[in-house]
Amino acid sequence: ERETELRLCAETQAAYAAAEASGESDWMEVTVGLQRRVLREFGEADDDEGLTLLRRAAQRHPECAPQVRHNRARPGALSRGDAAPDVPLYDPLTRTPTTLHAALTAHGSADLTVVVAGSTPDPRSGPSCLPSPPSQPSRWLVVYISEAHATDEWPISSGRYNGGCGPVCVAQPTSTEERGEVAEEFARRFGARGFARVLVDPLPDNPFDRAYAPWPLRFFVMRGRAVQYVSFPEECTHSVPELRDVLLALTQEGERSEDRRGWAMREGVRVRVTRSPETRCREGLRRGARGLLITCSVPDLWEVLLTLAGG
Repeated sequence: ERETELRLCAETQAAYAAAEASGESDWMEVTVGLQRRVLREFGEADDDEGLTLLRRAAQRHPECAPQVRHNRARPGALSRGDAAPDVPLYDPLTRTPTTLHAALTAHGSADLTVVVAGSTPDPRSGPSCLPSPPSQPSRWLVVYISEAHATDEWPISSGRYNGGCGPVCVAQPTSTEERGEVAEEFARRFGARGFARVLVDPLPDNPFDRAYAPWPLRFFVMRGRAVQYVSFPEECTHSVPELRDVLLALTQEGERSEDRRGWAMREGVRVRVTRSPETRCREGLRRGARGLLITCSVPDLWEVLLTLAGG
């Protein structure tokens, strides 16, 4: 109880905020110092063994430890090759229900979809740091789940990735609509609508969380309704470079698959350019006396021409 009292006090929250803003420390380091203080106050050794005993006590008494009671992290059971479970979701933009499968296949089932599931989504998770080759573009889907460090549950006053706007201060939403409002505010502030569709895990059942175990943050890569990649945390973080490498590898697989289908025939080819960036190059839309017709979007046109020229 003393540790919880110290965690929630204004002094500690200010120390959390300062550590997170420094770029040289973090809230977990502040917590270690706090726990050592608790041990000293009760006449116990504040060494590593003492810390281990204190943390084990918190696990045995979650009613006294918000960091245990509100920790929703689970390893999950999905891996590459699994069928992606379909779950209901909520679209806060249109304020209507939808499903994961509908979102994954809204523009066809061949392209990759990166699903970023998290609480108060992290702008580092956007595609600006990741490749999106024109021959196999990846779509982005953000799913807002339970808030990780809600002010009324387990606050850490972190503003590390909040765009210079100070600590994130969000109470745990109690309805789907309220969760949608938080997601929409994020989408507006960070321009998420420019690259991703933003959906939320509906309350009270949290079906996405139950099926995918994403809390507090997890990346998934899907091809249609098939799981291609699930990130796993190491040292409390997920590797963006690993996700980038996975996308490149999957993109190359898709390109080889396209080549095997022979879409890049060189003789008697006409190219039709469409306005939709989601339309894919594909073989055999129509064969006639003048050859093969390929439909593609403007970003794909240059690659089509290079391929047809025998590059």
